[in-house]
Amino acid sequence: MKIYKIQIYNIMNFKIKIQPVAWQHTLIVVIFLALAAIYFLPVIEGKVLHQSDMVNSTGMSKESVDYHNKTGGYALWTTSMFGGMPTYQIMGEKSMNIFSYLYNILTFFGLLPYLNMAIIFTYLIGAYFLFISLKLNKWIAFIGAIIIAFGSYNIIIIGVGHITKAYAIAFIPPVIAGILLVYNKKYLWGGLLTTIFLGCEVATNHLQITYYLALMILLLVVIKSIQYIYEKNYKHFAISSSILVLSLFLAVLPHTRDLYITYEYSADSIRGKSELTNNIGNKTSGLDKDYATAWSYGVGETMNLLIPNLMGGSSGGALPESSDTYKFLVQNNAPNAKKIITQLPLYWGPQPFTEGPCYMGAIAIFLFVLGIFIVKDSIKWWLLGCVLLSFMLAWGKNFFITDIFLDHFPLYNKFRTVSMILVVAGIAIPILGILALDKILKKEISKEEFLKAFKMTSYIVGGVLLVYILFAGSFFSFTSPSDAQLPDWLKETLPTDRHSLLRTDAIRSLIFIALAGVTIYFYYIKKLGQKYFLGILAVLILVDLWMVDKRYLNDDDFLSKREKSNLITPSQADEFILQDKDLDYRVLNLTQNPFNESHTSYFHKSIGGYHAAKMRRYQDLVDHSIQPEMASLQTVLKNPVSYAAIDSALAKLKVLNMLNTKYIIINPEAQPLKNNHALGYAWFVEETKLVANADEEIAGLINFDPSKTAIVDKRFANLLSDLPSNKDTSSKAIIKLIDIKPDLVVYQTISNCKKLAVFSEVYYNENKGWNMYVDGKKESHLRANYILRAAVIPSGYHKIEFRFEPASYYKAQNVSLFSSILFVLLALSAIFYTIFKKEKA
Repeated sequence: MKIYKIQIYNIMNFKIKIQPVAWQHTLIVVIFLALAAIYFLPVIEGKVLHQSDMVNSTGMSKESVDYHNKTGGYALWTTSMFGGMPTYQIMGEKSMNIFSYLYNILTFFGLLPYLNMAIIFTYLIGAYFLFISLKLNKWIAFIGAIIIAFGSYNIIIIGVGHITKAYAIAFIPPVIAGILLVYNKKYLWGGLLTTIFLGCEVATNHLQITYYLALMILLLVVIKSIQYIYEKNYKHFAISSSILVLSLFLAVLPHTRDLYITYEYSADSIRGKSELTNNIGNKTSGLDKDYATAWSYGVGETMNLLIPNLMGGSSGGALPESSDTYKFLVQNNAPNAKKIITQLPLYWGPQPFTEGPCYMGAIAIFLFVLGIFIVKDSIKWWLLGCVLLSFMLAWGKNFFITDIFLDHFPLYNKFRTVSMILVVAGIAIPILGILALDKILKKEISKEEFLKAFKMTSYIVGGVLLVYILFAGSFFSFTSPSDAQLPDWLKETLPTDRHSLLRTDAIRSLIFIALAGVTIYFYYIKKLGQKYFLGILAVLILVDLWMVDKRYLNDDDFLSKREKSNLITPSQADEFILQDKDLDYRVLNLTQNPFNESHTSYFHKSIGGYHAAKMRRYQDLVDHSIQPEMASLQTVLKNPVSYAAIDSALAKLKVLNMLNTKYIIINPEAQPLKNNHALGYAWFVEETKLVANADEEIAGLINFDPSKTAIVDKRFANLLSDLPSNKDTSSKAIIKLIDIKPDLVVYQTISNCKKLAVFSEVYYNENKGWNMYVDGKKESHLRANYILRAAVIPSGYHKIEFRFEPASYYKAQNVSLFSSILFVLLALSAIFYTIFKKEKA
């Protein structure tokens, strides 16, 4: 009994010891919840955030959702956009992946009813966990979490609906925490947490952010390897490296299905290499350089990390009533002057447009610079490396290093919007700044060293701000090439207002830094207690970031649920088209950019769509054929013309006709154009024309009759070897569409001889999914006219089926299942072994 009494006594003491710590953690978590709730207060009031990307996502996935609701299954192909494409990156069956379930738990989908609040909370908890794992003061960890979570970019992406990106960013800090725990010899828990959080990171399915995390990890491993080799700490180096490699495999393998099919599809998407040889200097093995680097940060634009309105802020921002633009409007009795100044093209930087800057907080930048001077750990060099690399790569086409990465660094050219890599700086800058704050709190540096570093930081950051306050007008024009489209009066007033915005925000940042600097100095000389020091600093940082965030995501961005439900409603043109009961046809919407909208895909099978990884050959067709045909039609429609002239113009749309474009919307509230020249769902051709390569294949589409001729790449010549002359006009053939679903198309054919049929469906390598069956027997098919399916159909009466059956999808699904089981078994074994070992001790 004495043994049991001792055990009970020790347990009670242990509980008493941890109770204050637990309460402090609980209090901080409650504050995090409160901050998330307050920021998204309109949600609690029953409103809904209007997120453009979520609206587009609804249109993209509509056909897949309808199919699932009707059948309970998941279609792996959609016909609703770009003529047809896999749904791998749109909507699919849940993977047999343990991390998909852990991801749902850790992102609070089952606990918090409001998605956007959950994102903020996940930001905060993930960052807090990182700083706590570094053994920092809880309230310093709280401040660090605030800086990371409320960086303006992280808030802006919630506003536009980049949900997977937001969660991918949220998992970066805990992944780093797990790795640092391994390096700090917490092998079991560090390895386990690294595996869990890295697995959840990959589960977000935002591979670009995961790739940037991989770059951060690579830099950290290099720095730590150099450190351990220099210290001759080979044993720890070997153990930690082995654990991290194991964690990597255990985290990635359960994602085999999703990763493999994405990799497989990428070769045929715009993320893969084009077969066309024109404009070769702009091409890579992935995205074209101009497309990948379209959103490149300007070198000077990087200073908006410190001054939010350095380059105007947002492409659609608001000016105050003290602005020159507003005064001009009032003086000229312009109606709705107050409304006009709420949406003006304030951004004048080098990017095409932007929702807002990557502002990280003036105080955070001050602490970061201070950290460069006073943090001595090797981790500082890793963080500096991350920041510098993210800056240089974010500059994109404005800095030479991007071409090197696009041409030589594995997978880098698969991603667009290079400025997105600033999320790396958004993590690294706060970490170094918080480490500096920890040094100050613990007074681990001498007074002399602190004062020297404090003065240098003040001179650098304060000096930069003063230069912008006093001299910005001397070296900036505050104009943009896009200003050419503005009225003359706005060209006069806008530069002055942009200058005023920069100067005001530079003064604002200087004030916040001055207040924070005084607070830090007074604490260090013991004129301010620790609680007041941390409290004042936390409030200053939160207020600074909160005020800027509210410029880009505020109460005005919320709609009532009724307003939200009306965002996707059929227009008059849509309703007219929906009366057509034909099984298959496509729609071209000319009222907006058809290749950057999903409204049409919500109601119809669209020639366009909205997706970041459309098929490469379809994009080639858009660039070389569809857009020129659209332009020629729009030229005809500009002026009143006769029906005969319009019909003649429609007849010339060779590519759009072979894509079965039956309706063309030119006014959403009017009857659409009905194109009687659309070739339908399938037809037999009279002749085939073999070409040597993709260049000749797409060039042949300029002047040919798709109803009579099929242009075929010579690599398919063997499938045409026994095809008789199709120019025999006495031969008769009929092809009829019987059934069509996203992943199944059924035809009936009757012919008195073997003939080549062309199907108005997008060709996708038959080894990757689409299989053709003639009367139940699998047969080969080919590609014609650069993008369409074609097949030699035997004489007689036949049932032709196309089924989308990607074998790799199902094989990889099994790998995901077995890998998940392996992870669970190893994790439980490691935990039970540790518990057993402690009990034995």
